Amino acid sequence: MRQTHKMWIYVAALSSVFFFLATGQLSCARADVLAKHSPRHRDVKAHDPKPWQHTTPAVNTPGVSLRAQLDRGAVLQNSAGVVRVEVNVATGPETDGIVARASDIVVVIDTSGSMKGEKLRFAKQATFELISRLGDQDRFGLVEYSDHGTVVVPLQHASEPNRRSWRREVQRLRARASTNISEGIDVGGSLLERVSRDQRPGRLILLSDGLATAGDTSVTGLSRRAHNLASNNFALTTMGIGSGFDENVMTSLATAGTGAFYYLAKLSYLPEFFEGELASARGTYARSAELRFEPAQGVQLLGAMGLPVHRDGLTSVVRLGGLYAARSRTVWLTLRVPTYSLGDKALGSLSLNYLRHGRSNLVAVGALPRVACLSDELRYQEKIHRSIWERAVLDDVFNRTEEAFGDAIRSGNRQELRVAMRRAEDEKRLAQSIGSERVLRKLSALKKEAAHAEVAQRAPAAVRNKAAKKSKSRAYQQRNASSYHDSAGAMRSY
Repeated sequence: MRQTHKMWIYVAALSSVFFFLATGQLSCARADVLAKHSPRHRDVKAHDPKPWQHTTPAVNTPGVSLRAQLDRGAVLQNSAGVVRVEVNVATGPETDGIVARASDIVVVIDTSGSMKGEKLRFAKQATFELISRLGDQDRFGLVEYSDHGTVVVPLQHASEPNRRSWRREVQRLRARASTNISEGIDVGGSLLERVSRDQRPGRLILLSDGLATAGDTSVTGLSRRAHNLASNNFALTTMGIGSGFDENVMTSLATAGTGAFYYLAKLSYLPEFFEGELASARGTYARSAELRFEPAQGVQLLGAMGLPVHRDGLTSVVRLGGLYAARSRTVWLTLRVPTYSLGDKALGSLSLNYLRHGRSNLVAVGALPRVACLSDELRYQEKIHRSIWERAVLDDVFNRTEEAFGDAIRSGNRQELRVAMRRAEDEKRLAQSIGSERVLRKLSALKKEAAHAEVAQRAPAAVRNKAAKKSKSRAYQQRNASSYHDSAGAMRSY
């Protein structure tokens, strides 16, 4: 019995040893798992999940979705602290039986002396074709401007008798005198504001072949008029004809007016562009869309792809204008984050407001992901989301470079050209570090474009003018592709 009792004591002792060894191993394994998921371990293990692989803020409502993605999960200490946010606004198809929404279209035609001949003939023909495509519930208005703006056709429904009358009025247009763009916009805007009291999309299409020579000729004053139209839920689209117009004025007006800009070196494309604008107006899903960014402490919104930004207290408001059915729109927000201290940095929150059927709607993604401020450059580079960063550089930064090339060609200032190229090359070091062949290839192409631009700067005025318009227009249209019914088609005319 005594021996049996000793044996059981020995077995119990051995069991305790095995139990403690086993539990110790399990505890060590659990600790290892926890360590692998700790923030400290995540910073040093390249294979662990990166911040950008986590779910990005996104909200889907029945008709509109809003998504925001960062191009990086960190900023470098004592750097410029730039973070780019890719904001995507997508709309679904119409679900309430409205296939083509009745619209208000006002065409504002330049009838100054320089429009005489082929230009005015094409403008008339394009207007005839637009009139023929209007639906019975659409409304049309026509304004001409030279020394002054004059109503040719008040905003009226497109009945057959009205169409016949409009064609006669268009045919009577004659080219004369100077170019008062400001009064043309004022008179056209007044037509929309007086009559468009319901929820119909309103669109003003401005045609010009020259510089503003009468009335308010300042870019600031003209852009303010476009901004006021957008504030009243109307879009302003501009069309530059020939080689005499100022592309800076026309693109500024289109941007402030949340519309599109077209460069018509080939007048035969004018009817097609009118049709595209009518299609955009009819496909309007919502109006008065605006992004609202509430920055965290110390964070600044540096820009939104050139779109107008105004302040509502501490909130930055980016006006988008109309949202079109079954379309997607991308806007790049460029933020600056304070980098004087290490640690996680909050960016702020983002939301979208828009009007649909007269009702205000809000879509909010809430707080954007935080970014880390790091002192280690290699760790910082690991937190670059390459595909998003490449899109930011190619679609926003480099298209702005090409627009700047156009401005430099127009001015003939070589220093402007060098500054534009130098800003583009600021992206080279990071592109090399993370192995971005796409960005490096585009940089090489930009160097060649810069060389061509320098040659164009020394060319005769007519050649330089055309090259400037082509460079500016192409880059502007690529950067604002979602503002067009057919962005590829918009670039076929030059």
